[in-house]
Amino acid sequence: MEAFFGSWKFVKSENFTEYLIALGMAHETIKVWNSLKPTLNFSKEGVDVVLKMEANDHTREISFKLDQEFDETIGDGKNAKSVVYLEGDKLVHIQKWDDKQSTVIREVNGKQMVTTLEAEDIVAVCTYERA
Repeated sequence: MEAFFGSWKFVKSENFTEYLIALGMAHETIKVWNSLKPTLNFSKEGVDVVLKMEANDHTREISFKLDQEFDETIGDGKNAKSVVYLEGDKLVHIQKWDDKQSTVIREVNGKQMVTTLEAEDIVAVCTYERA
């Protein structure tokens, strides 16, 4: 888990629009998300892990304990039940709402963090570099 702590700047994404469509996001939400070049900040506050995404005037923050389900608001204000756990060196984040599910797998490779996003049969990849 320690490898994730710190700041990560967005570098590039592949297939991200298709992933957002698979999630059922509205067209306007997709436009906004595609325009963002976020910085992700992972930190620890007591026993909680905090993930903060900052881009332009958009900020999103979640706080969680590994392996414990928590409520999360995603995308177009949808309420999801989420859980984050470690699988080896990978940080796996599963979100479930309505009849949908998204799996976000983050892995640190040196100075890069590769994030694989999966929904339905769609796979997107976002790459970040340590800030």
